[in-house]
Amino acid sequence: MSTRCNVVVHQGKNHIYLYRHYDGYPAECGAVVAQALAKSFGHGPDNRIGEWDHLNIFMQSLLANQYDATDHSPTRPMYEFTNDLHGDIEYVYEINFNRDPSRMVRIAERSPEWHIDSDGDFAADRWTAGGAWLSLAGLIARVNRDRAECNKRLAELRKQSSVYKDSDDYPMLVAA
Repeated sequence: MSTRCNVVVHQGKNHIYLYRHYDGYPAECGAVVAQALAKSFGHGPDNRIGEWDHLNIFMQSLLANQYDATDHSPTRPMYEFTNDLHGDIEYVYEINFNRDPSRMVRIAERSPEWHIDSDGDFAADRWTAGGAWLSLAGLIARVNRDRAECNKRLAELRKQSSVYKDSDDYPMLVAA
């Protein structure tokens, strides 16, 4: 089973929707988003950087990620463009380049009891309220909490089965 997600990016009046089929949880997708944001703002809030440059660097960094080839499929992009939220997602990452960088990212998570309402739409009450707007450091903290939980689960699985003995723990992200 896959953990699907959307990444929604806002700049000016433009909205870009991206879909990710696998590993949409914060330990993975959240980390990729955090790393792309860190790269896009690695130049600092320099006034010589145009308003679109942070977005361009972010998008290039995000879209450069690919799934490795397997016996069943070739190397392929992790993110694909779409025109709206997908109907089977569990997370939405919203990045708003119109906002101050101290409050430009938020994550919404679908409740385990999610359902589609009578109009074929997600029931709004089944999503977290979108959460607070976070800074890059706040996003990294959220990713690291998720990674710590994954590492705890991996430790339990290693005790239960030799299948997991070579599984690596997630490294924690470091805020710049």
